[in-house]
Parts: sequence; C-alpha cells; structure tokens
Amino acid sequence: MLKQFKESPFLIFSLMFYVASLFSPASTDPHGFIGLQILFLGWIGLLTADFAWLANIFIVISFTLNLNKAFRPALFLSLLACLVALQSFSGVPVSYSNGTTAPGLAFYLWEASFIFLSIYSLRQILLQKTTPASSFRTKVK
Repeated sequence: MLKQFKESPFLIFSLMFYVASLFSPASTDPHGFIGLQILFLGWIGLLTADFAWLANIFIVISFTLNLNKAFRPALFLSLLACLVALQSFSGVPVSYSNGTTAPGLAFYLWEASFIFLSIYSLRQILLQKTTPASSFRTKVK
C-alpha cells in the first residue's frame, strides 16, 4: 500500500487537499463553517435534494478502490464525485448584511482532491495498458 504513495504524488496530493479542506473556510462568510463542520452536517442537505455531500462517500470508496488496484471503478467514482460536488454552486446564495457568500477555500480544495484522485486512477489505467500482459519473467536454466 505504501508503494502506491511512493509511485505517484497524485494520491498524496489528493489526500492532502482533502484533509486541508476539512480545516479551511467552507464559505466566504467570515462567520461561516469550516469544512469539517460541513462534513458532519452536510448529510442534512440530502433532505432538500442537495446531493453534493454524497461526493464524500464516493471519494472514500474511490480511494479504497485505488488502494485495492480497482482503478476503473475508482476513476468512475472520483469523476462522479467531481460532478456531484459541483451541485454546491446550485444552491441559492445566502445574503448577509455585508454581501452574498459563496463557496470558500474548502470547496476548491475538496474539488481538487477529487481531480487529483481522478488523475491518479487514469494514470494507473494507462500504465496497465502499456505494461506487457506477461509481467512475470521466468528464468531459463
């Protein structure tokens, strides 16, 4: 498993950006939530047909599939996470006395983690295609 982290920085970047998103401001409102609070409360959005929070589930499954070398389904789920997360922009902007708030740094780090995981999965799929079918070499005596 550690070999996968050493082989490609994309997996490390994905994990780093996801963790960084948990401690970054989730909106441009100075009194708003951080990403970790949104992670714990975001499931409530499912009650109002806001499915962006499901990207967290997709990305955890994708990350696990990547570690188990199931790169094609991992790529599908990480791309799906990218698309589903974009629903965060479809919400009605919240107006405050100082203006309107929008997704903050946490959103962009969160989305970047999905993109890096997608790149990792795609890279692994392409590397599998370029390696010969018979990767085991036998010694002839």
